[in-house]
Amino acid sequence: MNPNISIKYAVYGGSTGTSQARDITTTLQKRINKGELNITFDNNTFGDTAPGQHKGFAVIADINEQSFVYAGIEGDHVDFSKPPVNGYAHRNLKVSDISATYDPGNNQLFSHCQLDIENLAAEDFPNSHFPSTWIWLDFYLVADDDPIQTSDQFTKIGALPVAIKPVLEHSHIQSVSISNSDTYDMAGFLLSNPNLVPVGDYFLYVQVRNDDNTIATATGAFSSESYSYILNDY
Repeated sequence: MNPNISIKYAVYGGSTGTSQARDITTTLQKRINKGELNITFDNNTFGDTAPGQHKGFAVIADINEQSFVYAGIEGDHVDFSKPPVNGYAHRNLKVSDISATYDPGNNQLFSHCQLDIENLAAEDFPNSHFPSTWIWLDFYLVADDDPIQTSDQFTKIGALPVAIKPVLEHSHIQSVSISNSDTYDMAGFLLSNPNLVPVGDYFLYVQVRNDDNTIATATGAFSSESYSYILNDY
């Protein structure tokens, strides 16, 4: 499935004193609309805007509602089907499709949890920047599944290490099954802190931990249904 790409601004050309660059926004968008996602920025593609000069390009593109900036020199290629690392997540890994089983009868919040992890970035994970296969998943309870919420509305209930094996390529997904013992440990944390979360209905929110420990709903996910938290009645 091709990404949704909107070219906001694109220019190709060179300059010696007076700028000789050409606005190629419309031309580039037309090529992408035709399915040409691997673009070479050279004279053959966009014309010779500055004969005898070395040229370069700059592009601002929205890809799947995320903004990316590209820049390079004449002859460089850009594959718009693989967004680059954008800085909005530690490793650009996204959690999706959470399925959890609520089991208050066994004194647990979740007796089983299944989720998917998708690689959003162009490079594989692990890679030379992040050679370790291990990541941390952080688990929260939140009363609303609206992605626009302040961080103080999320209550952290636990964290689990997960190994990404084998190497996860761009847009590929790894399914993760959280064991019964690990979910019990999270319930145990809540039981030992009875005032942490008031009784009520909550969604489970999971994300890959980022560098600054902030909530990043762009790369995390909410459970599809809420669960009634009653454990602090025990």
